[in-house]
Amino acid sequence: MDHLIEDTRVLLQAAREIHAERHGAQTFAPGTHLPLEEAGRRSALNPNRQRYYDAIEELEYEGAIEWDESARYARGDKHYLIALGCLGVFFVVFVVGAFVAALAGNGGGGNEAQKNTKGGGRKDTAPKPELVVSSPSGSPTVTKDSIEVKGEVTPATSKVTVNGEGVTPADDGSFSTPLHLNVGENYIQISAEKGSEQADASRTVTREPAEKEVAAQEAPQVQKNEQQPQAKEQPQAAPQPTPQAEYRVGQTAQVANVTWRVSDAYLTNQLRSNFGTQKRGRFVVVNFTFTNNRDEEVTLDPELHMVLKDRTGREFGTDVDSWEYVPTNLDIFLEPVNPGISKNGCVIYQVPPDAWGFTLKLDDVEFWKEESAVFDLSGIPLRAYTYAP
Repeated sequence: MDHLIEDTRVLLQAAREIHAERHGAQTFAPGTHLPLEEAGRRSALNPNRQRYYDAIEELEYEGAIEWDESARYARGDKHYLIALGCLGVFFVVFVVGAFVAALAGNGGGGNEAQKNTKGGGRKDTAPKPELVVSSPSGSPTVTKDSIEVKGEVTPATSKVTVNGEGVTPADDGSFSTPLHLNVGENYIQISAEKGSEQADASRTVTREPAEKEVAAQEAPQVQKNEQQPQAKEQPQAAPQPTPQAEYRVGQTAQVANVTWRVSDAYLTNQLRSNFGTQKRGRFVVVNFTFTNNRDEEVTLDPELHMVLKDRTGREFGTDVDSWEYVPTNLDIFLEPVNPGISKNGCVIYQVPPDAWGFTLKLDDVEFWKEESAVFDLSGIPLRAYTYAP
């Protein structure tokens, strides 16, 4: 939400600048009409973009501006007023009061007034924390069931978290905390926050079972087999073959009368929306292109037609909040795709820390057939999430 709050502040400040240039800063009071569209262009918030309207909506919600009820025709920037309510006045004065003082003080010609005018729109200048993780180093493979996460942060008063759990740095900025490891890949996210600034680091540690653990797991089964009497062999049904990965990222698969192309796939530890919201965790992000070659429209449902599995066979559904982090033009699910049409899409799965060796099965979008193609996602990289319409 920091992104949205900053947009509202910048937009309102630009409106005040424009008003002061035309009428003087002293007349900028509750009930004043606001030139918001012109302010949007001046502050690089394009009035034709959603980001501009999100800022307007936030200002209305906070009570800083209100719609002029005397206007009887389509909304336009000239019909917004500074709110007359107490909350609106407080919000306006508190957020950009320093800027008004600077404009009013320009008549005196003082250097301080000029300095305040130039600095009125600045964000918090606190430096970004410097985060160094010394252990673990790289992407090690271990057999122990825990590992020590160590590092150093500057300034030492920064807030440090390891996989979401708080860690208190020492006076010199050093920190250390033990972390339990599951068998398989363990993703570790280290973050340091100071004010509105944040630094991140990540590590992946693979834990293999120790010999004694393997022996302990095998012993009960051996004992059980020895104790059981020999039973008459019964004919058994042939085991169902496990689909093997046939395709890699970047390749195209023809499945009956539809075509799938997985253009990109990667792991990420944090999702970011266009509205400034964030979600931490471990996610598999898949970008794809779907083409309908049938003679009728089809509707995609990722729970039915895009099945993600890990090496143990566990199946993962899509993240319930993914609609907030997927650009609208890439959220093509549960909408009809007409014959001969290709559509780009994005799907996000939330997975646990011990999941790895992924495959993605994409089917023919038919109820009566079971043709499918399996894409190998076992070597997908870890990188930052990109919200790219």
